[in-house]
Amino acid sequence: MGASKSTIERVEIPAGQAPPETSTQKTGDNSALTGLAWLLAFLIGLNFLVLSIDPLQVVPEDETPPLQLAKTSIAFKMKELASADRGPDILLLGSSLPMYAFYESENGGFYDQSLMKRMQIQGVSPLRGYTGAHRFEKELARATGHEVRVFNFSIPAAMVSDMHLVLNRSLEAGHKPARVVIAAGLRDFVDRVNPPLGATPTFLELSDARYLGANWGLLADNAKADDLSNLVESALFPVWRYRGELKLAADHYMSLLFKRPTAHKLDVINFEKKQAESSNNPAATESEKTVPEKTVSEKLLPAETAQPPAAVVLDELDYRQRYNPPDMSQLRSEFAMLESILEICRKKGIAVTLVNMPVSRGHRLLSEASLRNEYLGRLEAVSTRYGADLIDYELSSQFKDTDFRDTVHLDTGGSLKLVADLADRL
Repeated sequence: MGASKSTIERVEIPAGQAPPETSTQKTGDNSALTGLAWLLAFLIGLNFLVLSIDPLQVVPEDETPPLQLAKTSIAFKMKELASADRGPDILLLGSSLPMYAFYESENGGFYDQSLMKRMQIQGVSPLRGYTGAHRFEKELARATGHEVRVFNFSIPAAMVSDMHLVLNRSLEAGHKPARVVIAAGLRDFVDRVNPPLGATPTFLELSDARYLGANWGLLADNAKADDLSNLVESALFPVWRYRGELKLAADHYMSLLFKRPTAHKLDVINFEKKQAESSNNPAATESEKTVPEKTVSEKLLPAETAQPPAAVVLDELDYRQRYNPPDMSQLRSEFAMLESILEICRKKGIAVTLVNMPVSRGHRLLSEASLRNEYLGRLEAVSTRYGADLIDYELSSQFKDTDFRDTVHLDTGGSLKLVADLADRL
């Protein structure tokens, strides 16, 4: 019986050509790329969804912590500025010091009613969100003889670094002011209680990739690595900056579903309950009977004068924590941001006025003399170096302690005095 003939034919391979490789590539690589593509698509879609529903508007004000309340007013002011038909003649930057002053100065029929209506519709606090300065504009028209348009972008608890970001975003929107007025005080340069540079409500709300790219060296020298990392993540994926609001929104809907208060609202309820119990209970505990050291205000008051208002005492306790022990490193960082503001304005031909805001006599004693002297010395040196106008109200005899609602915020009378004098000096 003969051998069977093989049915497999030999394939001749030309000389110098490698044999074909057997396909052993796994499909895992394609699966990984597909998964990554789906993840990116999901994140991009989530970004658009979150930005379209505006999570800042979802949570009621009584369930919103101060951080998110500040972000709400910042977002509102930025939209108001960006949507304006033209830029302001004067862009006012600052913290709650000018915020209170310019809001209080509108008393007597100067409040912008259309602006107040927009804030009401969007759930923005009138004090925090107010962008007008009509009384100041009237005083400027009186002093200069022509109409001057002012945009008030003061932000509660703002630092100078926040003002740097706001100015950059304003210029990006095409609104170049003729003059920038920075109304600040020592607290805008040193605040141990406030979030650090890069982690403030202003940065969480307004920073973006363009700002980070243009100012990376400045931020890297003056901000912490963790805060820079958060800023980068927020710039790449805006949904990241709203993680706090999304959690609050989830808590809000869960509270509606289960008919229970949110954690923040429960904290507020418990705090108010303790205050009520304390005021209704005349019998003090042994610790409450201990006589505390006199506050600065008490030391300055005549012996026959009554105790200072509770707002003054609480304000002093608050600012002692903000100023002490002195943080010279933070002071240097914030002055670096101020110098960057002045350099930007010099290059773009924008005039700058630095206003050292008035504070009460008692408030000046809450910080160490070395810190305040360093602040005042740097402020004068920087204004001279960059040719900025400096108006120093801190030691001015124009303002009395009776012009303040606490230790740093002017009342209506003090505010009217400020806007009239400032208009004459500009």
